[in-house]
Amino acid sequence: MTRNVAEGGVDEALRLVAAQATRRAGDGCGVILLTRGGRRITSVGTDALAEGLNALYDHFVENPCRSAWNGRTTIRAELPGDGTPVPEWMAAAGRLGARSILTAAMSTDDRLLGVVTLHSGRPGAFTAADEEALHAYARRAAAFIDDVQTIRSAAYAASRAAG
Repeated sequence: MTRNVAEGGVDEALRLVAAQATRRAGDGCGVILLTRGGRRITSVGTDALAEGLNALYDHFVENPCRSAWNGRTTIRAELPGDGTPVPEWMAAAGRLGARSILTAAMSTDDRLLGVVTLHSGRPGAFTAADEEALHAYARRAAAFIDDVQTIRSAAYAASRAAG
């Protein structure tokens, strides 16, 4: 399957990762592929809200996705709805319609590739069990994307060598 997806490119692989993650929990999912320095290379979302949340990554230096990526961890955030002050990123996410966010770093043992972020329109949508499940899923997704990139690189090198 990896080779078939690799023929479609990294974006196809990211779309598959997002679609599979949404089956586990949440209303939608965004996946962001990042440079080693943490800049967005490309991203996909299962819906308009996920795409909007992906775009917020670039607008706010402090956000749960960047924190999860930097810490190679999983972060759960929510908009309480009771007037409690929240960080700017979460307030912006709330204006888009997200009330709960669960984001995990996609990393292999030697590479940080990006983040996978689930969203829900209801507060308290994600549990500690969801955190554990997304963390494990993000690790598998990172290995999959790493394989796709390796296959694409090898195919490119072979085509260049063939002239």
